[in-house]
Amino acid sequence: MLPEEKVRLEINQKLNDTEWLIADRKNYSLVVSAVAISEGILIGDIKADYLLFEGEAIGVLEAKKNRHNLIQCGRKTS
Repeated sequence: MLPEEKVRLEINQKLNDTEWLIADRKNYSLVVSAVAISEGILIGDIKADYLLFEGEAIGVLEAKKNRHNLIQCGRKTS
C-alpha cells in the first residue's frame, strides 16, 4: 500500500467518525448535509483527494505521503 493510500484510510476514518459521508465523484448527492467527495475535480481539471460540501463547497483535503498532523476533522453544528 502506498503512503498516500494509508493516509486516505486515516482521513476516511476521521471523516466517518465525525459523521461525514464519503462518496466517490460518480455517486454522490448534494442533498446530504455533509459529504466528502473522493477524487473530486476542481476548475481546470485539477484533482483533489477530497472535496468537502456542507450545502456548498467548504474545503479541499489532500492526502500526502509525509505525515502531516490532522488535528481535527469535524462538522460545524448549530
